[in-house]
Amino acid sequence: MKFKINNNEIKIKLKKILDKTCEFAKEKYNRLCIWYKGYENKRALWGAVSTWIFTFLVVIIVCRVTNASKLTAAANEPVMVESESSYDTTERDRNMVKEETKPKETQTTTAATTANETQSIEETTKKTEKETVDVSKLSVSTTPIADDKEASVKRIASINSADIKTIPSTNYDENQISYGIDISYHQGKIDWAKVKAAGVEYAFIRVGNRGYESGKLCKDSRFDENVRGALANGIKVGVYFFSQAITEQEALEEASLTLKYISGYNITLPVVIDWETDKGYRTYSGLTQAQLTNIISVFCDTVERYGYDSMVYMCKDDYVNRINSPVITSKYKSWVAWYFNEYDSSNYAANMFHYGDLLPDMTFKYYMWQYSCKGRIDGIKELVDMNVMILPKKVYEVKISNTKKQFVANVGTALNLSEGVSASDSSGNDASSKVTMSIFTGNGANVSKENAFAKAGTYNISYEFIDANGTKVSTGATLYVRDVPEIYFDNKLWSDSNKKKITYEYDNNLSVQENYNKIVELLKSKVSAYYYDTVSGSAKHQINNGTFSSLENIIVNGDIESKSIAITYKVNDGKGLSNSKTITLNINRQKVEEDTTTKKNEEDTTTEENPTEALS
Repeated sequence: MKFKINNNEIKIKLKKILDKTCEFAKEKYNRLCIWYKGYENKRALWGAVSTWIFTFLVVIIVCRVTNASKLTAAANEPVMVESESSYDTTERDRNMVKEETKPKETQTTTAATTANETQSIEETTKKTEKETVDVSKLSVSTTPIADDKEASVKRIASINSADIKTIPSTNYDENQISYGIDISYHQGKIDWAKVKAAGVEYAFIRVGNRGYESGKLCKDSRFDENVRGALANGIKVGVYFFSQAITEQEALEEASLTLKYISGYNITLPVVIDWETDKGYRTYSGLTQAQLTNIISVFCDTVERYGYDSMVYMCKDDYVNRINSPVITSKYKSWVAWYFNEYDSSNYAANMFHYGDLLPDMTFKYYMWQYSCKGRIDGIKELVDMNVMILPKKVYEVKISNTKKQFVANVGTALNLSEGVSASDSSGNDASSKVTMSIFTGNGANVSKENAFAKAGTYNISYEFIDANGTKVSTGATLYVRDVPEIYFDNKLWSDSNKKKITYEYDNNLSVQENYNKIVELLKSKVSAYYYDTVSGSAKHQINNGTFSSLENIIVNGDIESKSIAITYKVNDGKGLSNSKTITLNINRQKVEEDTTTKKNEEDTTTEENPTEALS
């Protein structure tokens, strides 16, 4: 079917519509390509989406065949739009998908590549960012291949040699030094519970390898078993692929296989390309530094696009001579294999690195050091590679705390106000001894500890710690300095030292004992006392066991005379504080004297009334 459009304005508008539709179609098309690449039943896929493809058929053809400049130049010419059968379109687009989904060859674009092609590759990379090869098309052995063996290279040096530079491991905090192993099927059946109990914190487990002679790919026969065993026992896991890649494509294959096999496992440590060489290895000659640097980069970049940390394992000499070391070590983590003869004895217990031992000093920062291949770990029958991982200095939260929020002291008695106070610095170390303390009155005035305990009152305590990085943390508490019990006279606080006076008028109509009892009652009614759990105004308690001294001086020789007596009132709060006040007791007694004249008259009257008796 064909039709023509002769109106220029319509043609220009159509061009704009086609441009926008083209962008939309490209995005959908690229997504389809990614889907297509991972879909195994291609014929079933195309049958399912043929209707969708037909809908966008016309715009896809226009966008891929006609660029913007040609459409602009043809704006004054009739626009031809042709429809094709869905079968023909499907076949052509199938070929287009195959072209678009070919693996990207990192850093192999030549000068002859056109600007449009370069832009297309960059756009595709940005959208997919997870390009790998179709591993289903790779021939991978699941049993060890004939030329699978451990590297025979043993580059052993002495840390005491004059040409070996070292640094003390004490340059790092002890918690930055982590101990682990790397293993493959060569170590046989492993008891991971015993490995954990032996102090192994992490394990790098071989995913697979490429034959050092044949170049054949192989999955490590114990990979899944080892990963599950390590993770089940709380051992952190990283993985490595023994690489013999001599092309970027082979590095991409190895990365793709690694990503497939580790999918679904909790791999928290780096994914490693273990690139080794020796006489007889396919990697021994023929590669320039630039080529090998690119090969390493392809592997690392691929696994990092999937969210993993990458790392490069090489012996010290290969780092120095085989690759562009500054480029690799600045972009990716580095794992250096360099054996020191101090860890190469037949006394396997002596082959263990301990904090305080020397570390190799490289020209670049390394993440791990493989220091021996003669380790003995409980749970592993064979000798095992030993590693030291240098962790970044962990920055801990600077903390301060105090378990006692309130101190109560008696006036004049000091307490340890640092009790229960603790702090830790950004290195995780105890910094309690570096906490400073300040004491303030209620109005904010700073006082010394000595003065605070010398005067009753409520004080605010501030504890503060400043970390070496400048972080400041603080907390606080309250200090109550209790005063002596308060004594009241006539319900008024007796705050001075002056004596109070009490006068008692003796009652002649009462006996001596009754007057004594009334004097004691009078004293008790005049004075009272209270103590506080903290300070005045808080938790007031009356003291009912106050004592009066000198009461024995009131009755002398069985009688009470007019006199003045000093009575001391004393109270104790039961918490170590006491108080006393003095009362002057005045006793007034007016005695009734007999009238002798009256008595005589009474006698005379009696005689006159009884003359006979008187006479007789």
